[in-house]
Amino acid sequence: MTGATIRKVTKKSASRINALRHGLTGQVVLMPGEDLASFQRLSRAYHDELQPATRKEKELTDILVEIRWRLCRVAVGEINLAALTGFVDAPKVKTNDESVAYALATAAMVRDRATALTNISLYEQRLVRQFKDTRNQLEAAIWTRERAARDRKRKEREATEEAAA
Repeated sequence: MTGATIRKVTKKSASRINALRHGLTGQVVLMPGEDLASFQRLSRAYHDELQPATRKEKELTDILVEIRWRLCRVAVGEINLAALTGFVDAPKVKTNDESVAYALATAAMVRDRATALTNISLYEQRLVRQFKDTRNQLEAAIWTRERAARDRKRKEREATEEAAA
C-alpha cells in the first residue's frame, strides 16, 4: 500500500481512543475485527485508478480511501441496526406473515432508534462532503501538475524551434 498509514487498534488500547464505539469519527481507520486485506485492496484500487504522482496527491488519495472505508462502515451500521431490531422486535409481533412482522419491526426501529439513525445519517452526510471536497482537491492537484507538464513541454518545443530557426 502506497503511503497510507494504517492504525489498527487492539482491544486493550481501544478504550483510550475517542469515538471507537462506531468508527465513524476519530483516529481509527481499521476497527478491531475489520479486514486489513480488504482495506489494502480498496487502497490499491484507488491508487491504480487515480494514479497519484506527487506526495500531496498520494496523501489525498489515502484520505479518499479512508473516507470510503468509513462510508462503507456507515452502510454496515445501518444494516446491523435494522437486523438487530428485526432480531429483537420481530418475535414480539404476532402475525403469520414474515413480511408484515419485518415491516412492523422496522417501523419500531425507526420509532425507537430515531436518534441513532439521525446520528448515522449526519455522520454519513459529513463523510460524503469530506469525500467530495477531497476528491475536488485531488483533481485540482492533478490538473495543476498536468498543466505544468504541458507548459514545460510547450516551452521546450518553442525553445527547440527558436534554436533551429
